[in-house]
Amino acid sequence: MILAPQTSIHEAVIVAERVRGKIDEGKINGIPHFTISLGVTEFREADNIESLLKRVDQLLYAAKAGGRNQVKFDNE
Repeated sequence: MILAPQTSIHEAVIVAERVRGKIDEGKINGIPHFTISLGVTEFREADNIESLLKRVDQLLYAAKAGGRNQVKFDNE
């Protein structure tokens, strides 16, 4: 989990794509190639920790179901 206070959803998606891309490049010494899927959301006024984690978890599973090695985000 990456928490990025004072970061817009657009900026957070850029960060997530950079992380995903670097891992996909497989340039981590001594570790076999692997990929990651990520879900990105932002804290909303009505959120609590449970609702935030549930939403990002749903996005993560949507990324996995969509073929893996991708970033899914909500834009509400």
